[in-house]
Amino acid sequence: MSEIYCKYCYKYWKLKREYDKHLSCCEFFYNLRRNPPMENYNGKIPTVFELAKLVEELATRVDKQDKEIARLKTQLQSKQKRVITEILNQPGHLPKQTFQEWVHSLVVGEIHLQRVFKFDLTEGIKSVLETHIALAGGSGGSSGKTRLPIRTFAQKPGIFYVYIPAGAEGDGGCPTGGTASGEKAWKAMTTPQFDTMLMYISQLFLREFLKWQKENITALDEDNEDKKAQELTYMIKINGMKTSADKRAGEVKKWLFQHLEENANVLNCEFV
Repeated sequence: MSEIYCKYCYKYWKLKREYDKHLSCCEFFYNLRRNPPMENYNGKIPTVFELAKLVEELATRVDKQDKEIARLKTQLQSKQKRVITEILNQPGHLPKQTFQEWVHSLVVGEIHLQRVFKFDLTEGIKSVLETHIALAGGSGGSSGKTRLPIRTFAQKPGIFYVYIPAGAEGDGGCPTGGTASGEKAWKAMTTPQFDTMLMYISQLFLREFLKWQKENITALDEDNEDKKAQELTYMIKINGMKTSADKRAGEVKKWLFQHLEENANVLNCEFV
């Protein structure tokens, strides 16, 4: 049969049954757009049957739109993954250190220890990471961030990419060396890898605290209740006893993501 033309929306329909389902819906909204207040509506009031067909037509449209949105989201996610991979592997921008080597290069100093004394272990860990990100140039712009073995992107909330020896994803995060071939690759950081990093920094703080105790042993040995109470407070903070490990990890992860966040340009995507 020949195509049927709708005088309201100017579309053509190949099947009459599809056209009939469409017509009542299209006519209703055509008249409603031109006479918004119902009291001034001069068109034909749909019957219960026509309203049922109207609802069916709208449900079909919504279903089609949902499927199209899902398809576009899948395409966008695929495009984002390709763009991020290209950014991470730009020639000349690969890190000189693996993520594990970078973690083992972290140093806790007096300034970081005092940060814990003043606030808590969470703030101390942040200060250590901030110092070493700044040393790589990360706080001064994206040029420094591109040389770090840990990176984040606004298009992938909560995901950290780390540069590690190939095949080392499931080792907990901090092996001492690479594979026999020496190959390295960017991988999404796992929870054990992040927790291992925090545990390692916490151990550095404990070592620095023991060093601080030895240096101040004379003052601490004095019969001074205030100093002893202060030392106990410091010890509690260094061991992170006032905050659960999960809460500390969540807070540091959120802070670190925002501190490293870059924007991967995924505009001008070609959808087909």
